[in-house]
Amino acid sequence: MRKIIIIVLILIGLGVIGYFGYQALQTRRQANSISNLQTVTASQGSLTGTVGATGTVRPDQTAMLAWETTGNVDQVFVDVGQVITAGQTLASLAPSSLPQNIILAQSDLITARNALTQLTNPDFSTITNAEKALAAAYTNYQQVQTNLTNAIITNQNANDSTLYNNWINTKTSLDAARNKMPLANASIDVQAFYQAVRTTSQLQDTLAVAQESASAHPEDTVLAQKVADLQIAVQESLTRQNNLQAGLPSDTIDLVSTLSDQLSAYEASSNEFIGSVITDTTNTSVDLAQIQADLAQKQADLINTQTRLEDLINHRQGMSGKRCDDETIDDYQKVYDQALNAYNFSGHIANSREYKLLQTAAANLNWCTAVWSESDIAAEDAKIASAQAQIQLLQAQITADQTQITDSTNSVYGLAIYLNTVWTAYQDASQQLNNAVTTLFELERLPDPDDLAAAQARLQAAQATVDSISLTAPFAGTITEVNTKPGDQVSPGSIAFRLDKLDRLLVDVQVSEVDINSIQAGQPVNLSFDAILDKQYEGVVNQVPTVGDIIQGVVEFNVLVELTDPDREVKPGMTAAVNIVVNQLSDALLVPNSAVRVVDGQHVVYILQDNQLKEVEITLGASSDTQSQVIDGDLKVGDEIVLNPPQDFFGTNGGGPPFGMGG
Repeated sequence: MRKIIIIVLILIGLGVIGYFGYQALQTRRQANSISNLQTVTASQGSLTGTVGATGTVRPDQTAMLAWETTGNVDQVFVDVGQVITAGQTLASLAPSSLPQNIILAQSDLITARNALTQLTNPDFSTITNAEKALAAAYTNYQQVQTNLTNAIITNQNANDSTLYNNWINTKTSLDAARNKMPLANASIDVQAFYQAVRTTSQLQDTLAVAQESASAHPEDTVLAQKVADLQIAVQESLTRQNNLQAGLPSDTIDLVSTLSDQLSAYEASSNEFIGSVITDTTNTSVDLAQIQADLAQKQADLINTQTRLEDLINHRQGMSGKRCDDETIDDYQKVYDQALNAYNFSGHIANSREYKLLQTAAANLNWCTAVWSESDIAAEDAKIASAQAQIQLLQAQITADQTQITDSTNSVYGLAIYLNTVWTAYQDASQQLNNAVTTLFELERLPDPDDLAAAQARLQAAQATVDSISLTAPFAGTITEVNTKPGDQVSPGSIAFRLDKLDRLLVDVQVSEVDINSIQAGQPVNLSFDAILDKQYEGVVNQVPTVGDIIQGVVEFNVLVELTDPDREVKPGMTAAVNIVVNQLSDALLVPNSAVRVVDGQHVVYILQDNQLKEVEITLGASSDTQSQVIDGDLKVGDEIVLNPPQDFFGTNGGGPPFGMGG
């Protein structure tokens, strides 16, 4: 029994000795481990949170400039690397190599510009000529109507007295209406309104006849289409009539309407009387009315051809030298000098109004001072010979028609032909008067928006065609490619220049969906380039998309970054390392990311307190690549944070670094 007690005491003694020995060993081991720890003092500071990505530099604007027509390059005014302004001319084609449509467009441009000027601001002479034409049209109309009246009165016995008496009554009513409304003395607005009323009335009468015919022949699609077209014409005429009526006194409107109705009745009775006489001659085997009409047309053609021949001969006589006479050349020279002075005064701004006027004036002057070619003269001689042959043919035809008409003068057909001729002349005079009124009214009123738009479109089309003989810069920038040189033969689509706007450089950055919600327009950006060592650039987020793109199964957002301090070393196409600053904190309690561990799902750090390691739980906020913000926990400023706590200190419940770093 005693031996057992002794053995137990010995074992207890050995255990005590072993325990204290182990404690001493652990103390020495821990002391050695603590001496190897790396620490940093917890402090407050600034934290910058960033989102990193890469992107490619590109210019704000890029344009590939191509020729729009064929020709040979005459001059190239720029070189690679040259900075240019918007509208500056880059190159031009040789005038002698231009296609026919470009040459004609230069003339069309002048015509279109003059037409637009006349529409918006007609000159005094144009209005004066229109007024004279209207006065002449009234005189002619009154004379022709007198001829019609005399013809019917003289031949009143050639028809039924009922028709003649009806005609007399309508004439009396018409004269009374004219006395109340002397149209020739009325304002042009009233005259235009009257002509609109007349046009509407005539179209309505024509529509009524067409509808009656279409009703009798429902299968006739041509008649149906005619009715539809007339209905549209009547509606358009009524619209114009109502527009012209606006603002006129009601008594004037009534007088105009009465005058129009009385004239319609007079014309209907005149047409009925003459038509009855002509009907009596329908069984003739010789259509003298047609011969008379043909004769009048041939006589008119003869006069026109003789006038044209005289113009051709005068023009041919002047083709011995330059295309224009000295007076015309002087006029074009003055226009050119004025345009040049205006362009110089404007500061030589390319593609400006003064610049385009100078180009037009130069083209007109060059054309006018050029010498007539042999082919031009030969073509003019051929026109003269053709006109002379046509005159001989018309003279022979007129003689034959006159002989045939003379043989039938004393027959019954002579009266029908005479009345028909007088009636046709009256209708023509009515139309000429209508045209003269419309012309003067259009000149004196504000231009119709549709007419103005059409004139402007014609001018722009002609200008665009003329502008195609040269290439101009659409915006200010730097020439980065030149693919054309003097003498090159080009065609539409041939690329001549590349223009880049290098004063504003952008970077397209692909950002993942994880980070996109932290990025906003206006955030600062830091950029660096592998090709530019030891240099940092600044930028700003310019645009953040609202929709992402799926690229190889991953959602990416194309964020646009603008460099705010680019220099000549930064070039389009370079790859940029981009760091977008998404968060900036000051006076924040910070810990190194390398010191943070995760224990049982909780972020912790270890501090050295009284030469002992102590675990402190913390809650993290914003993070950068190296530090994190502590927003909650027992960590205080001044605590010694252990950067490399021993691995065996964590036990079996975790303790790995949350940012993928070793302890």
